Amino acid sequence: MSTGNLLADDRVSLILMDYVNRMRLKILGHARIAGPDDPVVLDALGLPDTRARVERGILIDIAALDWNCPAHITPRYTVGEIEAVAGTGREDS
Repeated sequence: MSTGNLLADDRVSLILMDYVNRMRLKILGHARIAGPDDPVVLDALGLPDTRARVERGILIDIAALDWNCPAHITPRYTVGEIEAVAGTGREDS
């Protein structure tokens, strides 16, 4: 997504995956850009213990959300997780 796209069509959708717990959250909404003309919003988006300055933010007004059924979410595992369950480990030779 780019800011140019948002100027033409503010609709957005996000799919947030939690593979470990096999959960998926779908979010539909309308986005707007917060820029230099929104200093209060940009200040609220900043982190308190950093000198970094927020220059732009994307705010989403949520229109709908849906937690999906985990039945069709394929579990994903790291090599370390598989090795821990299988009781194997990599050994350097």
